Amino acid sequence: MQRRCAGRRCGTSSACGASGELASSTDPVAAWNAADLDTKRAILREVLTVTLHPVGGGNRPFNPDSVVIEPRKRP
Repeated sequence: MQRRCAGRRCGTSSACGASGELASSTDPVAAWNAADLDTKRAILREVLTVTLHPVGGGNRPFNPDSVVIEPRKRP
């Protein structure tokens, strides 16, 4: 279900409600810490884009430079 919150599209109503509550909280850190894992995932999905770049073939170790985390662009 797509809906709009604060002038932007939200993927789920739970993400909209949670991100709105978090943003309007007098203590956002406490609100984040109190949120359950599904709520945190929904909020992060709304505000971030994670890109994994290939590191090549074979048995290569994980390279943190191959992970790019950026703010999600508004439509």
